[in-house]
Amino acid sequence: FVGNVGWRQNHQSYDALAYVGGSSLPFGLVYGYVQNVNRIFGDFAGGGDLRTAAHVLNVSKDFDGLGKAAAYVYALDVEAAPALSTMTIGASLAGDLPVGEDFDMTYRVEFATQSDYADNTMTDYSADYYRAELGAKFEGFQFGLGQELLGSDDGAAGFSTPLATLHAHNGWADMFLGTPAAGLEDTFLSAGTKVSDVGLKLVYHSFASDFGDTDYGTELDAQATYKLNPNMNLGLKYADFSADDASGMPDVSKIMLWLTWTP
Repeated sequence: FVGNVGWRQNHQSYDALAYVGGSSLPFGLVYGYVQNVNRIFGDFAGGGDLRTAAHVLNVSKDFDGLGKAAAYVYALDVEAAPALSTMTIGASLAGDLPVGEDFDMTYRVEFATQSDYADNTMTDYSADYYRAELGAKFEGFQFGLGQELLGSDDGAAGFSTPLATLHAHNGWADMFLGTPAAGLEDTFLSAGTKVSDVGLKLVYHSFASDFGDTDYGTELDAQATYKLNPNMNLGLKYADFSADDASGMPDVSKIMLWLTWTP
């Protein structure tokens, strides 16, 4: 819901006041007031700044043997784009479940509801969100199966996440950086491992609408990363989106190469 789009050359950052703590509390606490979003397009591009009056609240707690529970409220008054002004309330639970020696199961369940907020131009807008994942880790391999739904208000508008690291979700071909008005249901399979010093990952997506039973298409994503030294990482991504004929969307293939240096 709130990210820095860290893999882009020009990261997303925030003009904000924030409190991140919890060392003296029985739970983790994050609160922030965001006055402006410095987007990936740069200061001199249209849409480079997103003026907001947004409140971000996240409370979390670790439970032994169960995982990490979190509850959140995101009240986004997006003055520069009122249609993105939303109130989102949700909760999640995620963790690892040891099954045997060198074998762990992982899980995540999350639900949220969203409605219009502040000067949103939508009338009585409401949509739900859920994410459910189950995974396994053993002998250097990781496998996952999950589904994420960004719901729709009867086709009028879809559940939006305007401050998120959108590239990290719903396919690396970036076909769904904005949620379609009919919503988005993303069912995905993933597999990953490490060969020598190269990290490998494959993800398969099947996309459909929440409203109207439209199949958008499928996507296959592949990634390889290599740590050149303690400060430098090299990465290569391939994304191949195959549109369903009825969706009216184009087929898209992308290759992305990047080098990251951290001082």
